[in-house]
This record gives sequence, C-alpha cells and structure tokens, in this order.
Amino acid sequence: MEEIIEKLPILKAKMQLEIDRARKRRATHIVQLEKSQDWEIYKNFADTILINKNAIKKGTDCAELTDALGNPLKITLNTAIGAVDNAEMYYKKARKGKRGCEICAENIKTEDAKIAELQKNLAVIEDFLQNGFLGRENEIQNFIDKYLSSSAQKIKTNEEAPKTPFRRYVYKGYEIFAGKTSADNDELSIKFAKPSDIWFHAVGYAGSHLIIRRPKNAPMPPDEILRIAGGIAVFFSKAKNCGYVEVHIAEARYVRKPRKSPPGLVVVERYKTMRVSPVDPQILFKEMKNEN
Repeated sequence: MEEIIEKLPILKAKMQLEIDRARKRRATHIVQLEKSQDWEIYKNFADTILINKNAIKKGTDCAELTDALGNPLKITLNTAIGAVDNAEMYYKKARKGKRGCEICAENIKTEDAKIAELQKNLAVIEDFLQNGFLGRENEIQNFIDKYLSSSAQKIKTNEEAPKTPFRRYVYKGYEIFAGKTSADNDELSIKFAKPSDIWFHAVGYAGSHLIIRRPKNAPMPPDEILRIAGGIAVFFSKAKNCGYVEVHIAEARYVRKPRKSPPGLVVVERYKTMRVSPVDPQILFKEMKNEN
C-alpha cells in the first residue's frame, strides 16, 4: 500500500512530462510539414524548365519562364549544369518534399495517438489520487508495473533510451546514471543532470558522481532508492571495499563547478548526508532476476 502511495505522484509527473514531450514533437512535425509542402512548387519549376529547355543556355543562373498554365516564374539555376539536369535537381527536391509531407503527417498522427493514450492514463492516475483505490489495488498495481517496472525502463513512447557515456541502471522504475571518469563526472553533474535530479558522491573518496533522474515537481525518491543509488556511488569509488561510507545527497541544482577547477571537482551548496554500504549493481540486478 505504501509503495503504491509513493509511486502514484511519480507516475503522474512522468505522464505529464511525456505528454509535454509528445506535444513538442508534434509541433516540430507541423513546422516540418509546412516546409515540405513546397514540393509542388519544385515540381512546377522542373516541369517548366523542361518545357523551355531549348531556350535556357548553360551557365544561366536565373531564368524568367512561363509555366504550362501561363504563369510567369523566376527560377534559380545551377550554372554548372544544363537545363535537363536542373530540372532533375528540382524533381529530386519535389520527391523529397512529398515524401517529407507523408512522413510528417504520419508522425503527427502517431503523436496524436500517444498524447490521447497518455492523457487517458493521466486521468486514471488523477482519479486514483483524488478518490483513492480501495478495492482497486490490483488495477493500480498493474498500472504501476506497466509504466514503472524495471523492464519498461521508460514510459512506452516507442523511444529508445538515449545513448550516453555513463553507466545506466533502472531500479524499480528509477533511472540511475553514474560517471566513469573525471571528465564524465563533470559532464554528468553540470550538463547532463537536470535541476530536479538527485546527485550523489562518496564523501572523502575519489569516485563516480551519480544521479537519479527525477521529473520536475516529483517527490524525493524513497529511502530504499536513495540507499541503493548511494551504495552504487560508493561501489564506484575508492571506498568500494569499506563497510559503510557517508555519501552526499543533493538536488543537482545545487551542484556547480568552480572556474579553472580540475576535472571531476565540484562544489555542493546544499546537501544531506546518508551512511550506506557499497552496492555492486551487477550482483543487485542478478539477485532481482533470480527473485523474479
């Protein structure tokens, strides 16, 4: 029951984030569709060049011609090629533009379907949050398993996880990233991490910086998740063979890099400390697999 209560706000935030992303992708496809709609103009240019090919001399950079409907056109030409090749150049642009229109239309349709599904799911989650889920535990648990289980890794939007130079793990629906080198640590902490992400580092030992992805306005991950992430940070540090080690935990917004500081060195302005033992992620996920 407590796990469900903890997961619902996270699930709601993820759904809203995915809706916002889908809307942005849809807007981009609409812009691309508008640009691709010039393909009919390019086809008319090509047709007109062929109609008037005998009147176009090679080396002409611009031709004022009349198309098949009697409309005057001013067409830019490539001076290095002849009329027929210029026509083929515009036909190629027309084919590419037409195909672009078809692809953009398909993409817009796909995003519309994704948005509709995500909005439907969001309405279900809000219903659970507002009205409770007594007697519907199985329904909400299936819902959580579908979208937050480690096998899902991400909400199903047919997107692959982005490729990064960092170690990446998914534990109970939470994405965890850890740097491999000092340069990776800088990249992870300063550029890759979002302000709301949760940042970790073993206190007093050289080692990986680590973050848990956390959607904006989502609650802090539960202690179990913090301890697992902190333990992984310790494992990828010089303290991996220690029994217990303190780790600093902070929102990534409070992590900054001083000017001219060496790779891997950052300053954390606001943090809390947690004492954890090292966690070998390979052993952790192997045990999880065996339990399943």
